[in-house]
Amino acid sequence: MAEDEKAIGVTLESDMKKKFYAIKKEIGLQKNADLVRWLISDKFKQLGLTLPLPRFEKINAGLKGVLIHDRQLEKSVDVYIRPEGITCSHHETDHCEHIDFALSLSEVQDIIRKKRKEGWKLPETE
Repeated sequence: MAEDEKAIGVTLESDMKKKFYAIKKEIGLQKNADLVRWLISDKFKQLGLTLPLPRFEKINAGLKGVLIHDRQLEKSVDVYIRPEGITCSHHETDHCEHIDFALSLSEVQDIIRKKRKEGWKLPETE
């Protein structure tokens, strides 16, 4: 599991715990996790930090395929869903990172499951 996927557990001692609960009471939050989220979001904003955008972004999806914006290539790529298989317009192949991304989308998985039942030669979905 990647570090960014792990849960974070923190134990606060004595004075730090008192400060935590004083802030929580002052702000009026009920859950400890809500205060942690608020504190992190506030500090993140104060520091002017930003998160990098993901490489791929789904523009739209339908029965004919998916249009994906690839920030690394700085272009949009079509992943076509056809009776004979799934193909990428950029790589002109049936297996690449664009297809992997498309297959990770639940709506595409639903389309593929439906079309496989109709006899289309498409990859298995999870």
